Amino acid sequence: MKQRYTVVLIPEDDGFCATVPALPGCFAQGGSIPQALARIKTALRRWVADGLSRGEPAPADWSRLDIAVTQLRVRGRHFTVVLVPDHRGYEATVPALPDCLVFADTADQALARLRAQIRTCMKEADHKGESLPDEGTQLQVIVAMVDV
Repeated sequence: MKQRYTVVLIPEDDGFCATVPALPGCFAQGGSIPQALARIKTALRRWVADGLSRGEPAPADWSRLDIAVTQLRVRGRHFTVVLVPDHRGYEATVPALPDCLVFADTADQALARLRAQIRTCMKEADHKGESLPDEGTQLQVIVAMVDV
């Protein structure tokens, strides 16, 4: 029996990151949208197969998917933030800063944790004499449905 899952694709410098909000830790990367979708299908199959091998049922996708794209101001800079709900709470990320990814029970907690992580990234960059990457002016978030 085929199961349909929601996939969120977020552009990165070298392609796209694909995540499945209903399945924690299920993500893949690809140089293009078709490649990211092909890789997330493989990751989905493995994720579900691993659970089935442990006697767990294939999880159902959940119908609510409210993706928020917002801005956080930290130390005078604006950062684009993508906030995605999942079955555990919220995942928040800054696409321009690949190391900035947090999980929390509420959206407010996720944004507070992300703000702290951005500050840490900024301090580390300052300490190394580096600058944080510019994030460009557009952010495109793509939502797709895949069957596995």
